[in-house]
Amino acid sequence: MTSVRHSLKIALVAGLLGIACLAGRSASAQSTTPIHKKFSTGSSTVAWWITQLGLGSAGEYEINNFNNSSNALFVYTNGSGNAGAFDANTSNGVYAVSGGPSSLNSGHPSGVYGTSVDGSGVAGFSNSFIGVLGQSLNSMGVYGYSTNNFGVYGRSDNNYAGYFQGDLYVTGTVHYGSLSKNSDARYKRNVRTLSDALGTVLALRGVSYDWRQREFPQMHFSNTHQIGFIAQEVEKVLPELVSKDSQGMRSLDYTGVIPILVEAIKQQQQQIQASKAQIETLKAQNKQLMSMQTQLAALTAKLARMQKDQQARTVKGPAIVSK
Repeated sequence: MTSVRHSLKIALVAGLLGIACLAGRSASAQSTTPIHKKFSTGSSTVAWWITQLGLGSAGEYEINNFNNSSNALFVYTNGSGNAGAFDANTSNGVYAVSGGPSSLNSGHPSGVYGTSVDGSGVAGFSNSFIGVLGQSLNSMGVYGYSTNNFGVYGRSDNNYAGYFQGDLYVTGTVHYGSLSKNSDARYKRNVRTLSDALGTVLALRGVSYDWRQREFPQMHFSNTHQIGFIAQEVEKVLPELVSKDSQGMRSLDYTGVIPILVEAIKQQQQQIQASKAQIETLKAQNKQLMSMQTQLAALTAKLARMQKDQQARTVKGPAIVSK
């Protein structure tokens, strides 16, 4: 390993010297004939070579490698500076570094691949555009991996730290300060108030559960006890909130439940207010009934006294008048 790295360092020095020589020539060269500079790592086999593409002062070069298992270019530094710095000092929308897998390669090669033990594998900076741009037709535009830090880190003082054109898939836990979802009225049409939201909520079942981590290790599920819904059950009530991936596994838009809960609470509050009004009406009627019962009791008592007095007069007979 040490001899290989030593050979690569020797080759790198030779390559950089070759680039400098070619750069000097390119200032006056206007031919479109490629110029090759080949370098060896000490054996008779050419390890890699640099090709000037013949664009004169444009200074465009290729670095190629015969050995498919080795790096075409290895840059290493022990100092405090960067091993390599690339700058596109232009406003023409070009990239300082542009990488793309060759059509000769098989598998899933990377356009730009960076690795680091403690620092950044790939770092990009821009004053007014994009620091790191990744695009892919059939795979991942940007892929990041880290054991102790950030796989992908983005920062912006005046704009988005990360912009994703398409779906974003996360297998682990998302930690965020705030979450905002597009909701401007100008984006929407066919707006209608939800009906029977309370009935919809009553049809849902909240559950507690644990993730099946062993069966699905690629999902990186948390080992903490969870509270939520079952997507298949929600799909029967609110199919708009359930989506499927290419494997048919369902996902649930939990934030979509919030408007239903809001309307359900409002409908329930209307029922409560109606019940309160009915209770007040019943209270007034009960009060009136109690008053009538009190009056009836008084009249009954008065009638009883009158009947008693009448009976007393009947027992005594007619009064005797003395002459």
